[in-house]
Amino acid sequence: LALRRTPVGEMVIAPYATALATQVDARAACANFRTLEALSARCASVLGVRPAIGRWLAPEDEPPGGSAAPVVVISDAFWRATFGADPAVVGRTLRVETHDLRIIGVLPPAFRGIHVDQGADVIVPRGLLGPLLGLPASVPALYAIGRLAPNATLDAVDAEVRARWPALWARTAPPAPPGAPPAPAAQAAALEIHSGRQGLSDLRRQYAQAARVLLGLSAVLLALAAVSVASVFAATVAARHTEIAVLASLGATPRQAAGQVLADAACLGVISGLGACGVAVALARVVAATIWTATVPMTLTVSPSAVLLAGLLVATAALVLTLAVPAARTAWGLASAGLTSSGWRVVGGPPEQPFALGAQTACAVALVFAAMAFGHNVQGLYQLNLGYAVDGLRWSTLDRVPGAPSGDDPVAYTRATLDRVRAVPGVAGAAFSASFPLMQLRTLSALTALSRPGVSGETRVAHARVSSGFFDTLGIAFLEGQAFRDEASGPAPAGAVLNQPAARRLFGDASPLGQALHVAGHLHEVVGVVPAFSPGDVRLDQVPAVFTAVTREPALLRTPILVVRATPGTPPDPDAVSRAVREGGRHVSAPPRDVWGYLTGLLARERMIFGLAGLLGVTAVIVAGAGLFSTLALVAAHRRREMAVRLALGASPAH
Repeated sequence: LALRRTPVGEMVIAPYATALATQVDARAACANFRTLEALSARCASVLGVRPAIGRWLAPEDEPPGGSAAPVVVISDAFWRATFGADPAVVGRTLRVETHDLRIIGVLPPAFRGIHVDQGADVIVPRGLLGPLLGLPASVPALYAIGRLAPNATLDAVDAEVRARWPALWARTAPPAPPGAPPAPAAQAAALEIHSGRQGLSDLRRQYAQAARVLLGLSAVLLALAAVSVASVFAATVAARHTEIAVLASLGATPRQAAGQVLADAACLGVISGLGACGVAVALARVVAATIWTATVPMTLTVSPSAVLLAGLLVATAALVLTLAVPAARTAWGLASAGLTSSGWRVVGGPPEQPFALGAQTACAVALVFAAMAFGHNVQGLYQLNLGYAVDGLRWSTLDRVPGAPSGDDPVAYTRATLDRVRAVPGVAGAAFSASFPLMQLRTLSALTALSRPGVSGETRVAHARVSSGFFDTLGIAFLEGQAFRDEASGPAPAGAVLNQPAARRLFGDASPLGQALHVAGHLHEVVGVVPAFSPGDVRLDQVPAVFTAVTREPALLRTPILVVRATPGTPPDPDAVSRAVREGGRHVSAPPRDVWGYLTGLLARERMIFGLAGLLGVTAVIVAGAGLFSTLALVAAHRRREMAVRLALGASPAH
């Protein structure tokens, strides 16, 4: 209602995307990881998408004040892969996280969901999100999607929404606990309003700047290649000046001489274009494998299409042909002059040698310098001190067993599961975490507000929920105090551990032990201080952070992360660890992964830039070498009479 007069034609709440286990039909024996989006019923009308089979979500699927209907819309790819493109799929049952949902429609192939990176295999009403994933009814991770009214602009919507946001927040958000500071989301500055024309894409946000850098380097390489190719053609014609003059004396016309040069250039252009297409396809596959590390497949197409490859072939051939035009003009002049002249004076002299040499050298040096700079920076990231030993440290996600009870005592379940894992031979330590080592640089926009009761202002810090044995497992010694206990939620203040940057920012040189803190609006007591260490991404070694008990938030224990420290020289049997987890009856363990291998994989963007910049630098050296050789050969051919005169006057070949 607060937004009714904004220039938005219609606004709906959508979507939530996550990876979850789906089981096809009640009789299926295996579970597959698929992607889910939860949309409001009116979202279909705003998006303007018509299902290929069946119907979209409707208002009756999510009645106001009632429970959402157990229905689901599936993607075209999921329909074909799972149901064999059965046209009678509407009405069949799809089990999603132990819930049987009725399929009501199949999306058209062109629509892959709101999140275009991985797409959505299943779409459910927004009201089903809590029951499916065990989340509270008020899910905070929501997007508002609207369609602009006629003649409205995105800038106008941005200004209007920001102006109305504080009032809207005050009318709809739950009140903050007494003494807690206002929520960061209450400020209009926390809003992000973007065009949804191309969907939501984490890859686009993460790699857009890197792509522009590489595009600039590619433009430099293209300019270098253009100068080099033109020099090669000019040198080739200069080397063939006697041949062209003889052919002209035998009756060849200047048009034929120039045509021969252009024909050679056309053949070279086609060959170069085919090579460029092959390189483009190979690089696209390498880049896709580098930037996408999620467990669900990427549905975003990064390989060049046939139309794009055909355009690349034509553009390459046309460019090479264009660069051969000056050489063709030289051949025309040589044929016109015949045996009576070198031909250079007919066409106005050779290309400007200083410009060609300077351009090629400058471009090559710029690309090599860029490659070296990127390489130095990436190498520096690999040498960062994480603050803990990564040798023998492994992690794995725990997936919930379909149909397993949630249990009423998260503390007892956590302690029992971790005790069984620690009893496995080769395990030196084990702990639960809700985010380590998955916390990444790009996710820090959701920093948690940290404040002191009675003190104005707040500090934004990274918030990690872990079990009590987390610091011992990572081998992190306490600077002050000790770890908190695993405890269930309750009215009493819970224990919290600060890292050194957060403690200094809040308390300066004073000891924070025993001090009260509001962490995301909840009262905690500081019980320990640890050194700064990376909570995940290797670029985050000095980020202020607070650590609280994961057992106080049972929803986070639905799919926790198990962190295991192996005994040096005797790594544990992964099957034994998996059996220890399964004995609890609630979770199964995914295959363990090496922490350091995962963390270095987060540097995909830097590695991609460094790899491609290095490739461009090597290519620049090769192209520049060929161009410089051709240019110098052309200069030598142009000065052959001068050199002959000098030799006749007594100059030696060394001169």
